[in-house]
Amino acid sequence: MVQRSFLQDLKRVEENLDEVREVFLKKLADQIIYASPTDGGSPVDTGAYIRSHSIGTSTGLGGRQSSHGKEPDSGNARQEAHAKLYAQIEALPADATKVYMGNRSPHAKTVETGEWWKTTPGYLVYTTARSKAKEFLQEAKNEVWGKR
Repeated sequence: MVQRSFLQDLKRVEENLDEVREVFLKKLADQIIYASPTDGGSPVDTGAYIRSHSIGTSTGLGGRQSSHGKEPDSGNARQEAHAKLYAQIEALPADATKVYMGNRSPHAKTVETGEWWKTTPGYLVYTTARSKAKEFLQEAKNEVWGKR
């Protein structure tokens, strides 16, 4: 009887950890989407940068879009990126021990560092998300464990 109770408790902890991971990753995704520019001049006005964010279990993440020859974003890029990242998070294998977030657009470094305009600082999309990761993890734990 004690063993069954212990196994049930262990199963609950595992389920909570999966939920904490999902909430945490969605908070990071929200931050990345929120911080990503979609207008303001080349190379971000097409939405290619924000659509190129990816979350997965390998460093060779997909989602590489070029802005070359594209029209300015019609206003859908942020919603498309949000839906894509959330779908990728929900599709992650439960046993994944490493998860990578990245952007492989040809101009990702330029957007992050601000190199395309010497007078404009970068958006620091991933730098900001990284600096907020501990805060997001605590929030995720509070949300999930607070429901129990």
